[in-house]
Amino acid sequence: MRTETWPTAVVDRLLTELPELSARIVARLARDVPSFQMLPDDVLQMEIRPSVDENLTMVFQALRDSSEFSLERLGDPLRRVMYRIEENLSFVDVLQAYFIGSRMAWDWVLDNASAHDQVALHELVAPMTKQMERMFVTAARVFFDEQEQLHSEVGQARRDLAAALLTGEAADELETPAGVRVAEGYVVCVWHVARPSPPGTVRSTLVRRRRVRGAFDDEFNTTVLTVLDERGGTALVPTVPEHAGDVLVTLRGFLAELTGIVGAPVVATAAVAPSVAEVPDAAREAREVLRVALRLERPPGLFLLDDLVLEVQLARPGVANDRLVQRLAPLRSRQELLTTLRAVIDAKDNRRRAASVLHVHPNTLAYRLRRIAEVTGLDPADPEGMRVLSAALTAHDLREATSSG
Repeated sequence: MRTETWPTAVVDRLLTELPELSARIVARLARDVPSFQMLPDDVLQMEIRPSVDENLTMVFQALRDSSEFSLERLGDPLRRVMYRIEENLSFVDVLQAYFIGSRMAWDWVLDNASAHDQVALHELVAPMTKQMERMFVTAARVFFDEQEQLHSEVGQARRDLAAALLTGEAADELETPAGVRVAEGYVVCVWHVARPSPPGTVRSTLVRRRRVRGAFDDEFNTTVLTVLDERGGTALVPTVPEHAGDVLVTLRGFLAELTGIVGAPVVATAAVAPSVAEVPDAAREAREVLRVALRLERPPGLFLLDDLVLEVQLARPGVANDRLVQRLAPLRSRQELLTTLRAVIDAKDNRRRAASVLHVHPNTLAYRLRRIAEVTGLDPADPEGMRVLSAALTAHDLREATSSG
């Protein structure tokens, strides 16, 4: 076989067998490289493997055609891989992954060469080495570009703009450095993460926050201003009044992705600011609803003021609130009565279900409800009495959560 045609024939054969080679490389990365060891198999196959395919195709086509591939093009699949595993990514892992892939690709070339191809094989060493050099240089450049992006001035300017909008300060002068135009209005979303992020490096924290910002931007197809900390954050989603409802619907679905990024359940609230001037009030409303949802240990999800309007009102201090809580004072020394009342309310006045939850006989439940009526003056069998008892229990729970917190 002639020296000039040997690489073409081998590369053409490689391109047809590329799926097998890339599968072997991904399997080796998952076995030997720490960053890849932590990824689930579907991510390895659906995201990492296509990037390996793309890199191999570019490199071997360049070898076949005696050309040079675009460094920018090579960087694209690498950025996708970094974005997926960057929380645990080190530069050592990047280099190790590229060395493993290059070595396995070269081994494949050797396995497909015959005894008559020694001259051609020798001539292939120099261009192969050059292509490897370009890959490693590109990997280093992309990695450190991504590092620099974590500390970008634009990112800080956007955080400053978000803070100004949330506090009602002038924001016009911050638009240009942030690269963002202030919207007509916003949906203010505030969320709390059930568990703080695991301890990590400063970089891992910054990366996690960048992933949150990127996810918001991708979901709403615009720049979403955010203020983040280790237990949650605030996002300002641009909107106009007539589309605010659509944003709220999207937010409900988006919480699943946000939960995946932060690695813990998320309780979130949202409020609509039809104009920029109303953003601080919307933020206060969202934060108040969030505090109530957390005190009452509501499950993960998105809550609006309408969802907890009674509970929010009962959480506000005042003489009426104090009097409401006092109506349950006789039950504080009788925990079995307080527990019974809570079970009946949770069961929506289904006494048979409440008795089952409490593991007591229905007659025992009926006796306890009569005792509640006797000591509080409010009869659970009467709709008006149950309405006041339910409100009093909510006010009691909110006050207990506040004092214990």
